[in-house]
Parts: sequence; C-alpha cells; structure tokens
Amino acid sequence: RVGIFLFMEDKMRAKRIENMISYVQKNKTVTIEQLCEEFDVSINTVRRDINEIIKTGQFKKTYGGITYESETSLKSFSERHIKNHNQKEIIAAEAAKLVSDGDIIFIDSGTTTYYMIEHLKVKKDITILTNNLEAISRSISYPNLHVVSLPGDVNRKTLSFTVLNAANYLSSYNINKSFIATSGLSSERGITNSSPQEYEIKVMAISRSLENYVLVDYSKFNNVSLLTFNNFENINAIITDKKPDDDLHDFILKKNIEIIIGQS
Repeated sequence: RVGIFLFMEDKMRAKRIENMISYVQKNKTVTIEQLCEEFDVSINTVRRDINEIIKTGQFKKTYGGITYESETSLKSFSERHIKNHNQKEIIAAEAAKLVSDGDIIFIDSGTTTYYMIEHLKVKKDITILTNNLEAISRSISYPNLHVVSLPGDVNRKTLSFTVLNAANYLSSYNINKSFIATSGLSSERGITNSSPQEYEIKVMAISRSLENYVLVDYSKFNNVSLLTFNNFENINAIITDKKPDDDLHDFILKKNIEIIIGQS
C-alpha cells in the first residue's frame, strides 16, 4: 500500500508540474504566490516544484517567482537527432544484440532508441511495443517486426505519442525487455527525463518488463532533468558509448548494474 501511495503521489506531482510548466509558458513570468493560488498548494510545495522545473533549462528563477526563457526551450526531434549521431548508432547497435528471436520488447521514445530498428531486421518474430513514431515508421519495411503502438496525441517535438494515461495501455502486456531513453543520469537524482507526459510510460514499461536496459550517451552522465523515473531499481544494464567517470562508474556497479560500452 505504501508503494501504491508513493506511485500515486508521483503521478499527481508529475501532472501538477506539467500543468505548472504550461501555466508559466503561457504567462512568461509568475510569482510563487500566483502558483500557490492557481494550484492550491503550499509555498514549500511550489518552491520544490520550481526547483525541479528549472532543471529543464527552459526556465529561470526570479526574485519571488519563475520566468520562461523560450529561446532555451526543448529542442526538436530533428535537432536532437543530429547531435551525437554516431554515438547513438553505436549504442543502438549494442542494444539490439540483446534482443532474441521471439522477444516482446518495449522501445522508448527518443533519438537513440529508434536506431535499433535497422539492427532488428535480422531477428525473427519480434513484437515491439512503442510510442516512438520514427520507430514505427522504420519498422514498416520489416515483416518480422510486429509493432503495437501506444495510443495518444502526437508530440511533434519528440515524435512520440504521449498522454498521461498511455501507461495504462502497457499494463496488460508482458514484456521481455525494455529499452529506455533518458535525458540525464546521476548518482544523486537517478535516471531522469524532462517530459512529464512520458514519465508514466517509462515507469510502467520498467515495471512490466523482465529485463530493463537504459540507453544513454556519455554527454548525459551527471546531468539531471525534470523528473526521476527510476532510482537504479530493476535495471539490468546501462548501454553507452563511453565509460562514465570513476565515481559514477563505481556507483552503478555497486547497484549490480552492468555497464555495456558499444564499440565503433
């Protein structure tokens, strides 16, 4: 019951933060008092939420409030696709090696995970659950890949289907392996993501999967994004392109999580 309560509390907070983000984006600059009144929460709660929101890089604290800096808003899928392209290819190729014939897998949204599709074309009878629009598109050419798409609205910046209740769709599936993207990974804040809409999907995919793999390029180590969706629990391996610094490397290994480094 405690676990359920904490999960529901996280869901409520994720939804509130999502609404706060929209509110601040709309009004550009707001005070703590305005947020307290708008969302009917305490000053301490608003301050904690603001501290999480500014980690996205899209917002800045002001005296007694927060402001939206549109010039640093979330980059589009195409912009993120270009960044670290070679590293993402290496990571995806390594991840695809872990997929066996007949597997039911979850492929997360993001610009690293969809590269896996090209490496899965030689596998047999693979079922892919995904909200990744680009992964769905690339799978069409391969009859050995059976694709089940999560429902939702298309997010044009992330090229994924996202709604806050999309995770419920995953709850009835038994998944062999999940391949999860992240925008930040640190020993202090765990595995994080900047999208409240995708938070529940990641949490549910990990809970429904027998094995879980996190795909992350070196540039995201020791970064922290808006929401922690996992504290290194039930993660089998971190798949990356370069060894983390010694402190993070040792921390991950102490959690009994393998570090798989792809080779170019």
